[in-house]
Amino acid sequence: MYIKIIIVIFLIIFEIFFIFFVIQNKIIYKSFLSTGEIKIGETMTLVTSDNQSIDVHFIDNNSDTDIYFFHGAIMKPKVHNKICNKLTKNNKFNIFALIYRGYSNLYKNASSSEIGIMLDIKTFHDYISKNRNTSKKIIIGHSLGCAASLYFLSLFNSTEQFLCVLENPFYSFKTVLYEKWYHAFISFLVVSDWPNYLRIEKINKENCKFLFIISGKDEYISNKNTEKLLNHLKNNSYEKFFMENATHFDCGKYEEYYETIFTFIEKNLYFL
Repeated sequence: MYIKIIIVIFLIIFEIFFIFFVIQNKIIYKSFLSTGEIKIGETMTLVTSDNQSIDVHFIDNNSDTDIYFFHGAIMKPKVHNKICNKLTKNNKFNIFALIYRGYSNLYKNASSSEIGIMLDIKTFHDYISKNRNTSKKIIIGHSLGCAASLYFLSLFNSTEQFLCVLENPFYSFKTVLYEKWYHAFISFLVVSDWPNYLRIEKINKENCKFLFIISGKDEYISNKNTEKLLNHLKNNSYEKFFMENATHFDCGKYEEYYETIFTFIEKNLYFL
């Protein structure tokens, strides 16, 4: 009797784990929340090496300075529109915002994954390298978008210079899971890792200045986790801004978010 009960429990647990393993990307990359219309200038469509269509929304203000923006695992168009439009600073900068596979309403049938998004970023990088090679380059990412930003940055020639703004980055995706026991319990099944600590090690830090924006009330990524990533940089190679009242998702609703970014850019634009 007891053996049968144990077998049944084992089968139930196995089935739960199996279902999670199969659908994990739908849980991690919440593209199903990306409902609404993206209203950012113009749109171009790129095709990746695995034949996926991805959108890049952009505003070209004929500036010599480009901002490349990478959204997080949750991309709500209304918020995305506000942030990207404000980052152009009254038409002073151009902005290019990559929408990962599965996040565009036109290509909802595509499935997001770490490898898939990396292919999207590689395609975007190839376009930028070919068509925007003379532009001054500023990279901005939020959460998962920080991982995308660092991968994007790592693809460029090590002699090219950048400014990089990372909002609530993590050390690696799996270390975020380990911090909560109910996530750690299934973390061994998770395929995505996004090892930011390895990517940041490979970047020529002499040619990149970083600004880290950290939320004081981040309920997803602990400040300790972010600080662990900062340990891979020398103190004089980055600036840090702590937003005491901000949560993981709402930095963009505060004016100090934009003011801090613009101050950082204007102070370091000579570097580019």
